[in-house]
Amino acid sequence: MAAKKTKPDYLSGIFILIVFAGFSFFNWSLPDKIDDFIYRSGSGFGSSASSEVNEVVIVSVSPEDLNKSSVENRPGSAGLVELADRLNSLGVKLIGFSMPFRVEQSASALNEFRALYEEVNAYPPGDKAERFKEWVLENIDKFENRIASKDIFPDAFTSAENIIVPVTDTGSGSVTPLSVEYLNSSGADASFIKEISVEKLAFSYPELLNSAGGIGFIPDNKSDYGDDLSWPVYWGYNGVLVPSLPLRMAIFYNGLKPVEVEADKIKIVIKDKVLPLINGRMYFPLVKDKYAAESLTYDQVMGDFKKLPDLKNKVVIIGFNDSDSKKMENVIPDRRSSLAARQFASIINCDAVSRPSFIIFIESLFFIIAVFFMVSRAPQKSYLFSFTGFLFVIAAAAGISLFSLSFLGVWFKAGNIITGTVILYVLFLLKGNKSASGKKESNETRRILGLNYQSQGELDLAFKEFKNLPLDKETKDLIYNLGLEYEKRKLNEKALEVYNYINKSGSYRDLNDRIPMLRESDRSSTMGSYRDMNDSNVLVDSSDGPARTMVGRYKILGELGKGSMGLVYKAQDPKINRIVAIKTIRFSDEFEEDVIAEIKERFFTEAEIAGKLSHPAIVTIHDVGEDRDLTYMAMECLEGEDLEKYIVKDSLLPVRSVIDVIAQIAEALEFAHKEGVVHRDIKPANVMLLTNGKVKVTDFGIAKAISSSKTKTGVILGTPNYMSPEQIMGQKIDFKSDIFSLGVLFYQLLTGELPFHGDNLSGLLYQITQVRHSSPRVYNQKIPKVCEQILDKALSKDPAKRFKSAGDMAHIIRALGEKIDELKKKKISAEQAEKDA
Repeated sequence: MAAKKTKPDYLSGIFILIVFAGFSFFNWSLPDKIDDFIYRSGSGFGSSASSEVNEVVIVSVSPEDLNKSSVENRPGSAGLVELADRLNSLGVKLIGFSMPFRVEQSASALNEFRALYEEVNAYPPGDKAERFKEWVLENIDKFENRIASKDIFPDAFTSAENIIVPVTDTGSGSVTPLSVEYLNSSGADASFIKEISVEKLAFSYPELLNSAGGIGFIPDNKSDYGDDLSWPVYWGYNGVLVPSLPLRMAIFYNGLKPVEVEADKIKIVIKDKVLPLINGRMYFPLVKDKYAAESLTYDQVMGDFKKLPDLKNKVVIIGFNDSDSKKMENVIPDRRSSLAARQFASIINCDAVSRPSFIIFIESLFFIIAVFFMVSRAPQKSYLFSFTGFLFVIAAAAGISLFSLSFLGVWFKAGNIITGTVILYVLFLLKGNKSASGKKESNETRRILGLNYQSQGELDLAFKEFKNLPLDKETKDLIYNLGLEYEKRKLNEKALEVYNYINKSGSYRDLNDRIPMLRESDRSSTMGSYRDMNDSNVLVDSSDGPARTMVGRYKILGELGKGSMGLVYKAQDPKINRIVAIKTIRFSDEFEEDVIAEIKERFFTEAEIAGKLSHPAIVTIHDVGEDRDLTYMAMECLEGEDLEKYIVKDSLLPVRSVIDVIAQIAEALEFAHKEGVVHRDIKPANVMLLTNGKVKVTDFGIAKAISSSKTKTGVILGTPNYMSPEQIMGQKIDFKSDIFSLGVLFYQLLTGELPFHGDNLSGLLYQITQVRHSSPRVYNQKIPKVCEQILDKALSKDPAKRFKSAGDMAHIIRALGEKIDELKKKKISAEQAEKDA
């Protein structure tokens, strides 16, 4: 049955490329959030600075500190004046104020003079009084300025040449355009300058403005001040670019004037050093504590100078403290001061992330390639392949972004690419682009499941699974072999059905000859049942009739439990007065009559072989026999419990005990393997943990005796959770299969979870044969890394990659246990030595 070839969905790809173009030119929140996350994850490693200069100290003041003064009756902000003077006396190189000067307190005299000014100005002018009025207004204006300066900064600063003061875009005062210090923005686009412009610059005290070493802009609205990723380094005003406070401080630090600094949308050039910008904003790497500034309080600076750190040639930023930290012992600088210090240090070191103009073309090319790959390849593969490709594109985009940020200092934005890839993948899922080749995963599962049914004798179920496969040569081979199996069991009618199914698409092998012969043979065969329905020689167990008192020669003392195919009794051997455990099997309850004799023969053969195994960790088999329809096995009676109790999360054994248990089982398997015996059914129920800590492995040979046999109920004999991939796929079984099953048991004892899960049998078998197990440390972080490595090797899908023998596995596990004991002894010794000391 040929499958239709799915054509690549180029329309979906073109649609996504258009969406991607939209993402690239518009600020969509989702891609921005993805880019923000990647930036925070990767930019911390990307610093292009060859040497780092960080000489910034933040002095935090509170509103109460503004009125502090050593001179009595000095109103206003005299404390700031004395603070600046004190810092200059300590030899600081540069002082910057990150707090806007917008102090509205005024002395009463100042208010009175301002009122007088208004009155005189409102007085009706006269010819004789005109000159007097001009004189009064002129002198009042001069006096007002002097009082204002003395009121807010009573003696002004002793020296203001190294002080950078802030101007804002709000306030009662204003700054004339002629007094603005601006950057060389000849290369900047006029529309860009207009876009970032403010309407006015404000500063309340002209005398201080004129005497300061420079001015830098700080927006009054904190939301415009920047975030923890970026900060504007300039603003537009009257067609020019005004430097931010940190940039103006950096210009002063380098001995330059603002007009000597070249600035445009993508860069700033300071003394031949190029600082990259992204749309006029500076993005700095998020390296924790990289440019962390030392913080002092007002009282510390104004206190004993001997207790201060050396401030000579330092750069000081004066700002308010965090209002939330008033009650804290260590005052925290406000966000404005911290960001100013961070940006200043980054500018000095030319440490910023760039985004060259060509990077968007690289991003576009990457996404075009990714879309072409997903559109042309993914729909023609399985959903698993599509999902893997989808994850690969996302991982590649994020990886390139992280690498470019970390090592190149270039921001490759992956948010648009990732968002577009997700949309494309969702479109694929909604459209259901799944071709016949895309069904490979489910077909493989059906093939494995069918082979498993066939290996367990469930031929009808196997045929049902095979019929869901495309009828290609491989499937015909499978079904042909199934027909031969039907013939072997003399189920000619079923064999004919199978052969006719194969032949409906054309003749195959020898079926044109085999089918007529089989029909003739079927007509000449005798009719009747394979079973005598009137057989009355059936004994009942205690579960559905009178309780047994004897099995063979053994006297039943009690019931120990129920096995997978029968009851287990505690019994007494009257010949030698020995207590034994009797495991019973009624094959007639599980198998068709035509195979019971064969199974019993194999059972006795395997029991005889297992009975010769003499090992401390292998249960001893004393006797096997039959009691009417019951087949039984007498073995040593053990004091303990099977491992089913210890695979539950609430009752897991300590890791050290698990290591010892697995080592004992591996040693038992190694002994059996050397004797040519493969267990085939290692699972918790087949391992007893005795009261003395030793283990006993049970049921050697039973799995082999009943394998490939048809059951009545359709139940798969054996335990699929612990089966090896080759066991499920009906391949040859050897000792490597036991190693895989032991790995599953090891995993479960450590975590309380199975390494492979499935919603149904088909899903479970696919997981075992195709999907890698998850790390056991997902469930328990305390599991040693070595245990994880041992499990990876034991649970390898390829038998050749597992341990060479169970003995090798036991040796490594024993060595691990000894190492744990050694480390524990050292720890105890160290603790004892510390206690004695």
